Amino acid sequence: MSQVFATPFAWSRNYPMARRSQAHEAVGALFNRVGVPLAIISDNAKEEVLGKLRQKLVDAHCPLRQTEPYSPWSNSAELEIRELKKATGRRLLKSEPKRLWDYCLELESLIRSHTAHDIFKLNGRTPEAMMMGETPDISYICEFGWYDWVMFRDEVAPYPEPKLVLGRYLGPSVDVGPAMSARIIKANGQVVDRSTFRHLTADELQDEVHKATRDDFTKLLHEKLGSAATFADLTLGGDGGRSFLLPTPRHIPFIIPFDILEEELMPTPESGDEYVNAEVMLPRGNAMQRGRVVKRKRDDDGNIVGTANANPILDTRVYEVMFPDGEVTELAANTIATSMYAQCDVDGNEYLLLEAFVDHQKSDAALTLEQQKTNHNGRPSIRSQRPAGSCAASGWMDRRHGYVYQS
Repeated sequence: MSQVFATPFAWSRNYPMARRSQAHEAVGALFNRVGVPLAIISDNAKEEVLGKLRQKLVDAHCPLRQTEPYSPWSNSAELEIRELKKATGRRLLKSEPKRLWDYCLELESLIRSHTAHDIFKLNGRTPEAMMMGETPDISYICEFGWYDWVMFRDEVAPYPEPKLVLGRYLGPSVDVGPAMSARIIKANGQVVDRSTFRHLTADELQDEVHKATRDDFTKLLHEKLGSAATFADLTLGGDGGRSFLLPTPRHIPFIIPFDILEEELMPTPESGDEYVNAEVMLPRGNAMQRGRVVKRKRDDDGNIVGTANANPILDTRVYEVMFPDGEVTELAANTIATSMYAQCDVDGNEYLLLEAFVDHQKSDAALTLEQQKTNHNGRPSIRSQRPAGSCAASGWMDRRHGYVYQS
């Protein structure tokens, strides 16, 4: 089992436990490694509202708030816990033993906490940056993926056996060794913490002897820890009703009222907007550059700026426009509409601005240099200006290319 602490903005920490009575130790680890939060919201589980955990919260002056019985939707952290379970289930289907789910859940909580999400409250930051108040270091979780093959230094290897042995990466170590230490599982199922390890080289991945060694490793590990996880194990219908990870379409792990579901599915202000995703040519510096309208502008409270009107002059909406170099600027709907109308003729066809000639070709119908020379009434020869049979490849300002044939 595991104790998960989560926030509404996708920050979380996971602490595996052998028994429910160890919940107070997970709270102590949270206070020590992260800090004391303003409050902890919990359900009515006895191990979370009574005994040592309750006393530890009182000693740390951290208030405990309880949700109403049988209403998990009232705790917004439940949504993050659901996402953690879903992501962990997808990773476990790679072929590793399902008994490793607690290590996977712990690594997934770190990854999601250091990943930017489309959550307004984050304002473009990662959950870890918002929680800790500083730019987080991701070096200890970005080099290796869950259950990657690694070669690590095992000091117990007897001479003349190689010091580097095969293992599987389970995530960064906690409170053991230097910052880049990792948890690595051996073929006998033992989990060790090591700071000297590396990826498999390309030659090792293709070597037949090394492939056989990896197959033997997987076979021994499954004999020790059990079979690999299957989709049935990770749904609420498999494993005798004791599964814990993935919801199925027939069973939702958290009972959510219909009004909340409808709120999540409500269209955003960008839905059906005639300007969003439009590309327009806009003046930028001394030249024209194409920008894409990405979304509506919002104020500090998350409310959209301006209101729509059928008359572009009375339309007060403001949009965010992104240029190819990533710069984002704010433009009024009237300015965007003016640029769009300026790019079209009376029939609605878009004007294309020529950027450069990128190629040239000609057919057999094109005149040669000798064929272009003429002699009319004894006058000196002149060159014909007819470019029949030739064409030029033009590069347009909207990043398209095409041949323009001349006749």
